[in-house]
Amino acid sequence: MPENRTSSKDRLTEILALFKIYQMSPQERAQSEEFKKLNIREEEVSGLFAQTVEQAEKDIADYAQGALELDNDAYDIMKEYIEMFGKNYQPNRTPRYAYSSEAIKALAKLQKDKQGLGKEKEIKKEIKKEKKTKEKATGKSKTQVSLSKESEVKRNNKDLQTQALDSRIREPHNLSNEQRLALVRLQVLRKKRIISQGEFERLSSNLQSDNVQRTAAAFSFIEGTEERITDLNDYKRSLSKALLKQKQSDLLTPELCVFAYNNLPSEKADITSQMDALHDDFKNKRGYYLLDITNAADAYDGYAHMFDVRQKSLDEELSQYQQSKQSTSAQSEEAGNKVDSIKKLKEDYRKSEQELNEIIAEY
Repeated sequence: MPENRTSSKDRLTEILALFKIYQMSPQERAQSEEFKKLNIREEEVSGLFAQTVEQAEKDIADYAQGALELDNDAYDIMKEYIEMFGKNYQPNRTPRYAYSSEAIKALAKLQKDKQGLGKEKEIKKEIKKEKKTKEKATGKSKTQVSLSKESEVKRNNKDLQTQALDSRIREPHNLSNEQRLALVRLQVLRKKRIISQGEFERLSSNLQSDNVQRTAAAFSFIEGTEERITDLNDYKRSLSKALLKQKQSDLLTPELCVFAYNNLPSEKADITSQMDALHDDFKNKRGYYLLDITNAADAYDGYAHMFDVRQKSLDEELSQYQQSKQSTSAQSEEAGNKVDSIKKLKEDYRKSEQELNEIIAEY
């Protein structure tokens, strides 16, 4: 039986850094010093992009199954690694990005391993503390005390860096958001009497359980139940409405935004606000953009439809404010400012649409 592979923090960091370069547009890569240092041709990027995703998915599966081990300083970067590469686009039923079963297992294992590492550190800390007490009793030098304090400062700095890394992890990647969405899906299934109250309570509890098998089984049950729904539009309408009512519109994907916009006219303000938030993610290369870009062909329709719908709604808003602008009052000045902001937003959408087409042209 082959020995387990071991991955270092540097290896995972390098893969993430390379992948971010591959995600750039050709124009951005042409200006990138990091890309020039790689000494690869632009036409090679698509193949390297696919190879990186394939290797990352294998790493995640191996780690989940215990075939990949991590150096002690690699746990935090592994969390970002799983959250970057561990989701797959699921176009059926409720279109969204969801963690693969291996990614769910990997995240749970990572949490457990980090807890074990924490206990190990605590034991070492106690041993060190006991040693310090003994050394103090035997007259430890000032130089040794100074080195101990320096080591403690370094540990504190590392903790701060870890917190900063966690804060940079984009919200849509988080497993907690998958659980939030799954709970709303359960509520809709119960309300439509597709599942019983008992099933709802059991599955809700399992979704939030520390037991990864129970959590994965709950996700699988929801997926299987949704596959049996015959009136999909009615279900998606109810799900979109529930998310908006519960102030969880941030869970609406581009495709669901388009559906909600066309089917829930009274909620258009909140829906267009979420569209703009998703567009802002795309423009600034964060959030759902980073998930979508790994599945560009699958994601194209969702973003393309959302860009199209939102630009048409901006045209309607622009026409409305241009009429108000012609009146002579303070309201006219306000309308003029609004016209300028709408025009700017329309231009941003146009640029994003062009970038999306360039991304797709590479695949």
